[in-house]
Amino acid sequence: MACRGANVGDMVGAVIVLVVMFVVGPVAVMMGGAAWSAAFGLVVGDEADRSAEGDPADPGT
Repeated sequence: MACRGANVGDMVGAVIVLVVMFVVGPVAVMMGGAAWSAAFGLVVGDEADRSAEGDPADPGT
């Protein structure tokens, strides 16, 4: 008959993997999306401000 406490280390590893998958992973995805949105807003926001003032976005046209 096997000892019941022999697989405790395996269970701890499984719990850590689940916590990373369900807690850390989604938070990292949301923070990455927020950083992407901020960078995109900075780049496109300047172009929108220039076009709203009447300046062409492309000076070559």
